[in-house]
Amino acid sequence: MAKKFCTTGTCIPEKNYMVDLSNRIQQIINQYIESGQYFTINRARQYGKTTLLYLLEKELRKQDYLVLSLSFEAADEYFESLGSLAEGLSLDIEECLREQNVDEKVLEEWNHSISERFPMRSLGTKISNLCRKCGKKVVLMIDEVDKSSDNQIFLSFLGLLREKYLKCQQGKDVTFHSVILAGVYDIKTLKLKLYPQEESKYNSPWNIAVDFNIEMSFSVSDIQTMIQEYEQEHRTGMDVKEISRILYDYTSGYPYLVSKICQLLDERVFDVQVWTREGILSAVKVLLKEPNTLFDDMTKKLLDHPQLKEMLQNILFAGVDFPFKRETPIIDLGVTFGFLKDKNGIVAVSNRIFETQLYDMFLSETAVNNQMYMKVSSDRNQFIVSGMLQMPLVMQKFYEYYEEIYSEKDQKFIEETGRGKIMYKISNFSDNDDVKIIDKSGPFEVIEYQRDLSVMPEDAQLAFFCSQMNVRKRQLKCELSRGNVTIQSGAMQWMAGDVSATTGIKGAGDFLSKTIRGKVTGESVIKPEYTGDGTLVLEPTYKHIILLDLDEWGNSIVLDDGLFLACESTLKQKAVRRKTFSSAFAGGEGFFNLGLKGSGVVCIESDCPREELVEITLEDDVVKIDGNLAIAWSGSLDFTVERAGKSLLGSAASGEGLVNVYRGTGKVLLAPVGNQAMKPQQVIEKEPVIVGDDDE
Repeated sequence: MAKKFCTTGTCIPEKNYMVDLSNRIQQIINQYIESGQYFTINRARQYGKTTLLYLLEKELRKQDYLVLSLSFEAADEYFESLGSLAEGLSLDIEECLREQNVDEKVLEEWNHSISERFPMRSLGTKISNLCRKCGKKVVLMIDEVDKSSDNQIFLSFLGLLREKYLKCQQGKDVTFHSVILAGVYDIKTLKLKLYPQEESKYNSPWNIAVDFNIEMSFSVSDIQTMIQEYEQEHRTGMDVKEISRILYDYTSGYPYLVSKICQLLDERVFDVQVWTREGILSAVKVLLKEPNTLFDDMTKKLLDHPQLKEMLQNILFAGVDFPFKRETPIIDLGVTFGFLKDKNGIVAVSNRIFETQLYDMFLSETAVNNQMYMKVSSDRNQFIVSGMLQMPLVMQKFYEYYEEIYSEKDQKFIEETGRGKIMYKISNFSDNDDVKIIDKSGPFEVIEYQRDLSVMPEDAQLAFFCSQMNVRKRQLKCELSRGNVTIQSGAMQWMAGDVSATTGIKGAGDFLSKTIRGKVTGESVIKPEYTGDGTLVLEPTYKHIILLDLDEWGNSIVLDDGLFLACESTLKQKAVRRKTFSSAFAGGEGFFNLGLKGSGVVCIESDCPREELVEITLEDDVVKIDGNLAIAWSGSLDFTVERAGKSLLGSAASGEGLVNVYRGTGKVLLAPVGNQAMKPQQVIEKEPVIVGDDDE
């Protein structure tokens, strides 16, 4: 049977396309299970908890653990009394023991009846006997554990586990080697309400549990493992890495959303080329249009927690920046539900899908009773004549309605609800037939004008031959919703939407460091940083704009002078000093180059197109280059200038003299022709100053 994408229940590797979780499973075993830890996996709904437990159980059984895998999904009757809980757990564990072919004597002893008077004590004795006699380390897993977490009987069960754990640590008892509880809420901070009129209080005996710090959202490389498997079977010709990155851009790795979009692409999208950006956009539209269990749960959670709903409205419509402090109960609740995340110390909606869904939800709630909406709806037909939208009339009516409805109101429309009313749209730019997107990565898109249409007759011939020889205008487009960007000073041409610019300077010390670094590298002192959810477009250039992902460069890269155009703000900049005077003077360079490190994308301006650049990968090896042909190299490489031969005479005989040498493990990007060598006086003018990283 052909594999399918799965969005309901447990994902089975033999039946479903899914992310390769083998490394994550082994990490959990190494960090938590082997050392006998008790812990809680608390993540949002449909975050892959059940699938993770299933795969973990399979692997633990292979490693000779006895695994008791239970679920409280349909166990409401267990929590009517201590006796019913003990009996129910006893029956469930018996099934697990039979499935794993436990010795009959052990099974027979387990089936001894539960004491009616002391059911928890009786269950504890059963657990001790099982762990003592089965000959294996016993791991208890309970999924959906928070289904009955507001019940005193449930707390009694946790108390039993805690008591046995502490006695085992003291050598007075034998119990489960490790216990894993999975649910949405953190059982360590359980909110308990014992009686209807009693105020809810935090109370949990599960303080023996350690924090679970394994990342469960999918990274781009995680998504790539699933898409690669699909591509190997279907041969669609898609760009697996790019599709994985786009899926991550929309979902931020939320497991259900990733799988759901892939499922829609595989089964429901037919109107466009499927495994492309356009196909993903089509699938996202279907996802947002139709009800699903995740969005239903979102609606219910916001109805139950109006304070969280108000915070989300303030973030989306009023642009309020709330400092991210997980200790704040309402922020912690939003993170627990998967709605909120930490974005550079500020509370943000966790992904673009949720952001759009919340926008639509909040707007639809007010649209029916909104006077402007009703009035515009009644007049809608007058704006379309012969199939054409009459924009002058649209703007005229907008001003009329605005004055009529909001003239007597204060700035509340602008300050609080304006973001919900007006949203920008860019037309005839990257969607123009004369414009082609030639590269994209992270928040960046490189667009290229196929022809220069703004020419006079006397320049037409020159423009034609320029186009034929790949001399074309190019621009860098930055979508800030995908990440903040830092650009070369003076490079911005225009921006739209919610965009803010800062100098990127964090105090006097940082300014001094950047001033010195700018002097020695020849780069601008201030590189503005742009943040927000809008679009930023840089000045056109006839040079070639090349995107380099530092994840492919060992997370550290050094650039030749004057190449930097822009980068993701997650990257840290530093001045990289040449080791010797000769490597600067004889190499035709300055004493310092601009270095970047971290995870993200950097954009450079090159005289040569990507097609002509040579990429050399070194594994503890060396490359020697005659001239300054290298435009970028890994920060892990040692760069020196040496004689081409072993002796001065040998170098002279070869006619090469001095060469640039890159030694170690990393990559070097070469242009076919070198930059113009720097004159000696230019080298001498650069004073050798020691400059550290930004964060030093």
